[in-house]
Amino acid sequence: MSRNNSYSNSSSENWFSRLMESFKTVFLGFILFTGAFFLIWWNEGRAIKTTLGIEQGLNVMVEANLNEIDPNNNGKLVHLSGKVSSGELLTDHDFHFSVNAIKLRRSVEMFQWIEKKSVKKNTKIGGSEETKTTYSYEKQWEKKLIDSDQFEKRKKHKNPKVIPFNEYNIQSRKVNIGVYQLSPSLITGVNHYKAYENINLDSVNYKNAKLIYDKNNSPTVYLGDGEINKPKIGDIIVSFDVVPVDDDYSIIAQQQKKSFTPFKTASGTTIEVITKGIPSSDEMFGAEHSSNNIVTWLYRLGGLLMLYFGIKNIFNPLVVLAEIIPILGKLLDMGISLFAGVIAFILAFITIAIAWVFHRPILGISLLAIALIVGIVFYVKASKNQKLKQSY
Repeated sequence: MSRNNSYSNSSSENWFSRLMESFKTVFLGFILFTGAFFLIWWNEGRAIKTTLGIEQGLNVMVEANLNEIDPNNNGKLVHLSGKVSSGELLTDHDFHFSVNAIKLRRSVEMFQWIEKKSVKKNTKIGGSEETKTTYSYEKQWEKKLIDSDQFEKRKKHKNPKVIPFNEYNIQSRKVNIGVYQLSPSLITGVNHYKAYENINLDSVNYKNAKLIYDKNNSPTVYLGDGEINKPKIGDIIVSFDVVPVDDDYSIIAQQQKKSFTPFKTASGTTIEVITKGIPSSDEMFGAEHSSNNIVTWLYRLGGLLMLYFGIKNIFNPLVVLAEIIPILGKLLDMGISLFAGVIAFILAFITIAIAWVFHRPILGISLLAIALIVGIVFYVKASKNQKLKQSY
């Protein structure tokens, strides 16, 4: 079936085949379930070690002079702020220009066909499942080459085989801040980009090229037979960004003669931070604490979701078994989802508490007690609901 620029097809799978397939998810469920405990345990240890490392760094750090190297600071954790500089020229060999900058980045987009796929499943009485897959096609700007040979409907939706220009991000090898030289890892952190505006078009090699400007009046190279408001398949947009010299940055790292290395803390972590602007050391360490908290909660959420989907996958065959009567399968799936959510939360909380007992006993025991209370409340409520049902 086709309508406008979309195409649909349908397939069906019987109940027994679906049941056999569902047993494969049990194995995946056990992997997710067990892996979640390792992830949560590792994350809590990482979070505590990082916190201890930041606290140590805050206590031992000294301020360094931007314009003079103090040999007494060699091997110490230092903080300094200043303008970054480099004498190197970074060159684009395709468009024939050079710029004195810390970094030069080229971005490339090509106007292409893309395929979108949507799947709708409908369970029938008897447990069979009908799947309707719809493919739709649109034109849009994409950074990566879209292989139209993999489309479900290739006719009338053909993309070029290559993008004629590669993206890149090149950087100066020697970057200074005051009298110090940045290490390669610190140069990586110098990444406050601005649009490069001094583009001169090569009208000899690129006769169909033109400059277009965005709302900030930043130039972009347009190559192709179309226009920015009416592009054609295969048209190219190329833009350039630079990290300029003379921007202010602040560093916290271990001084190693006239350069820097990561500072190794007693907890086994390292400190090497570079930030745009001139924040104080307290502000930079505060930002590191905040970043650690965000990462910790993201890993916790990841572990919680692994437990949740692990439990759901383990019980998935029961849902498929019940879907001989579709409404029964939906009700069972809702019940298992609720059960998986509650159990996953309790198990994650207990795992976090045990990890903290191992690393920080007082707080860990408090968390473990809270998890135990939540579990008891849930059990008591479930028991009361069961008794009410039996009384009816």
